[in-house]
Amino acid sequence: MLRVVLFISLALNCFAWEEHPNFSGTWHLSPELSDFGKATPPKSLVSRIRHQDPALIVNSTTTDGKGTQQSEYRWWTDGYPCANTIRGIEYATRVVWDGHTLLATSTASNQQGPIEIADHWSISKDGKTLKVGRVLKIAGARVEQTYVYTRK
Repeated sequence: MLRVVLFISLALNCFAWEEHPNFSGTWHLSPELSDFGKATPPKSLVSRIRHQDPALIVNSTTTDGKGTQQSEYRWWTDGYPCANTIRGIEYATRVVWDGHTLLATSTASNQQGPIEIADHWSISKDGKTLKVGRVLKIAGARVEQTYVYTRK
């Protein structure tokens, strides 16, 4: 009997471990914890995320030296192709899970040429920190960035 209880307990823990994190919430960028490479960090960046797998919707408000901009994009986390236009640029994106990490690969083009973005989203175990590691390829340059957000 004890073996059966231990087996069921272990099985339930394995299923819980396989569950994907939920990114829903209001997230505020922590510039002091982030790394923007050579880019100028925004004055503020707030992302409101609604996540009900496989749908993920992000509404962001960014304030920088050019003013305040709003953007929204919608992803499917099951690999279904997504198309979003952000600040006049159309992005084609595929998003998939790799364990507890969300991987998003996007392509686009602008006046400078092709754009490639690879994002790795992860959330801390306590659910209070969202980290987005980004590799951006644009105009022949490769830029690595890390965005760290806290949940408010």
